[in-house]
Amino acid sequence: MDKDLSHVPRDMMEGGNEKGFLGMEPVVLVILGVMLTFIAFIAWQISQMPTK
Repeated sequence: MDKDLSHVPRDMMEGGNEKGFLGMEPVVLVILGVMLTFIAFIAWQISQMPTK
């Protein structure tokens, strides 16, 4: 066997470093936060509507 280590990009290796919370990119977390805030705002607006 050849003792020369093959050069594999770090992104392709298993067990890479975790990125952010739950392994998600920070951009994904920001978008998720904005979406959940928007949904909560719309739900609050609907709850404030007067009944007919």
